[in-house]
Amino acid sequence: MTFRKGKTLAAALLCAAALTGAASAAYTDTAGHWAEGAIDRWSGEYGILRGYEDGSFRPDDTITRGAFAGILDRFLRYQAEAAPDTFSDTAGDYWESPILKLNAAGVYLGNNGKALIYHDITRQQAVTMIARAFALGETEGDIPYDDAGYMDIAPLDKGENIRREICLTLSEMGIDPEVSHHEMGPGQNEIDFRYSQALQAADNAATFKWVVEALANMQGLVADFSPKPIEDAPGNGMHINMSVQSHEELLMPFMAGILHHIEEMTLFLNPSKDSYKRMGKDKAPSFISWSYQNRNQLIRIPATHSSNRMELRSPDCSCNIYLAYALLIYAGLEGIEKNMIPDPCTDVVSVDTKRLPQSLKEAKLIASNASWLKKILGNDIVDIYVG
Repeated sequence: MTFRKGKTLAAALLCAAALTGAASAAYTDTAGHWAEGAIDRWSGEYGILRGYEDGSFRPDDTITRGAFAGILDRFLRYQAEAAPDTFSDTAGDYWESPILKLNAAGVYLGNNGKALIYHDITRQQAVTMIARAFALGETEGDIPYDDAGYMDIAPLDKGENIRREICLTLSEMGIDPEVSHHEMGPGQNEIDFRYSQALQAADNAATFKWVVEALANMQGLVADFSPKPIEDAPGNGMHINMSVQSHEELLMPFMAGILHHIEEMTLFLNPSKDSYKRMGKDKAPSFISWSYQNRNQLIRIPATHSSNRMELRSPDCSCNIYLAYALLIYAGLEGIEKNMIPDPCTDVVSVDTKRLPQSLKEAKLIASNASWLKKILGNDIVDIYVG
């Protein structure tokens, strides 16, 4: 997932996404205090109070909603029962008018804008909400939340707090996060959650995306799960880990079945045009191959539990996870039933190694002629995807 600043994981699922906030370059400086410039300008032009102290705050510091309402009150030049130079809330409701004005602009304070005034929001949220509501400092396009790289930490990694909030929320919902870290691309983050049975894992994946998008929005950010949100940066994948239980000798035929049908099902694992912009770059596979540990191959057998677990690295988050799991299970079971044997593992592909479909058009053509797909999914579903 990619977090960006913008207006707008049995199979255990590893979902990389990029977090992208409604700030433009106008609100960014090299020291990382991206909100200070905006606060300075608003203080000068509108007489806005600079917060509790002097405005030199970290973006994750908090103020109460009542305090933010006071800022809005001055920013919007509303006159209310409370004095204009204070954050006090003697009437208990003077802040409703500016909040409702933000609501009308499509910007909400947390739940529905009517949360208790002593609840906290981050100053980052406050700045972002004002910027979104009144189109301050907008530039063309969205920008990543940070420029950090793989496994970076603060201050380069600005996604620590939102990832923590996502993980805590998932835990409260019965979904157990196992790994959370910054990925290779700008604003790109990864959260992996614990395996479960296939249907539960699919439900968890759908819930995961909803939680990430909702919490990002509450922070004034956009969670972008698309395969290639930034043209010249690593794309977002959705690595699917699959295990066989009690019968480790079945992993190889199970994997062979998936490799046998992977071309046919690629349309359902990578259904968008941008899916193919990701393939073959930054450890995203483009060949039908497998290996122990090599992260450039289509299937990797991880070092941990290597005798019974495999990781499929081609899918992305634009797929329907339920259809994807169904196809993978049917393909794997066919491999077991027919005792299929995979080609030898390889760390280096050759000119003789078969490629995955290289475009959406090619994937549709292969799927349209695949009787196996139509037997599993039915003609109607295949026709919808083939178009």
